[in-house]
Amino acid sequence: MSFLTWCSGMRELSHYILTRGILLSCALLTTALAVFLQARRPSADALLLLAYGDYIQTMACVVLGAGLIGSALMEDILTVSP
Repeated sequence: MSFLTWCSGMRELSHYILTRGILLSCALLTTALAVFLQARRPSADALLLLAYGDYIQTMACVVLGAGLIGSALMEDILTVSP
């Protein structure tokens, strides 16, 4: 619950970075789901699609982490600066 309290008190720029990181991560996870569903069909490129889906899923985690860390650092910078 403290995370939600912290998010409600964020400044505008930090909140923007956090929300865009979450939205991009959700878009990447949706794309990975579509790729995995396409890979279920028997075809010659199923292994390649599985590798692409795995990479997209990993990048979604990276984007989410960067958004969380970036928004926390931006909030810290905006709090310290006069």
